[in-house]
Amino acid sequence: MPPVGRYPASLAEINYGIRWFKTKSTELDSRPDRVGALGVWSGRHQAMLTAMRPDDARFAALSSPSIGKMDAMLRCVVLCWPVIDLLGRYQYVRNQ
Repeated sequence: MPPVGRYPASLAEINYGIRWFKTKSTELDSRPDRVGALGVWSGRHQAMLTAMRPDDARFAALSSPSIGKMDAMLRCVVLCWPVIDLLGRYQYVRNQ
């Protein structure tokens, strides 16, 4: 959280978490190509940014030998009430 964790620190941690989870997915009875994300509150914006820029060097700054060259590509992203939902925002304002 700011001011300690400034942009892009949180996105680097999310990117790392996705890559870590994908390396462990077979141990968890899944597959790396089936990993997705869900975002609520500020997490929805972070999930969207992570999904749109999985190869961004700033977001992939954290690494470890166990992750190797695993990518942070996501199969799907669920954004709960995102800022980029223009129709939802319009309908909300219209009904106020």
